[in-house]
Amino acid sequence: MRERIFFEINKDHIKRQSFPVLDAVGDILAQNVDYYIEIQGHLGTPEQQSYGRDLSKLRAQSVHDYLIKMKGIDPVRIEAKGYGASVPIADYRTEEGRTVNRRIEIVIWKWRGGTNRVYWPGP
Repeated sequence: MRERIFFEINKDHIKRQSFPVLDAVGDILAQNVDYYIEIQGHLGTPEQQSYGRDLSKLRAQSVHDYLIKMKGIDPVRIEAKGYGASVPIADYRTEEGRTVNRRIEIVIWKWRGGTNRVYWPGP
C-alpha cells in the first residue's frame, strides 16, 4: 500500500484525510494478530537535524497513538521511531524530493514464534 499520511505543517497533528489510511492499517493489524509494526517518521531536509529527528518521532508517535486509541491495537505490537532526514529516498535539494522524503513508513513484521521478529515484506 503506497498511501500518504498527512500532518499539519511543522506539527505532529494528523490531518483527517489520513484517517482512512490509518483505519485500514488498524484493520490489517486487528485481523492478523501475529503482525507487528514499526512506524518510521522521516522528514524532507537535513537542516536542523535535532528538530527533524524530534518532529519525525512525534509524528510516528501520533500514528502509534491513533492505532492504539482509535483501533484498539495492543501497544506491544507497535514501535514508533523518528529518523529525521537520515534516510532520504529522493533528492532533498528539490521541492519534489523534499515532499517525497517527508513521510511515514510502516514496516510490517510477522511473528514466527520464538523470541525473534522476522521481517515480512507483505504483498
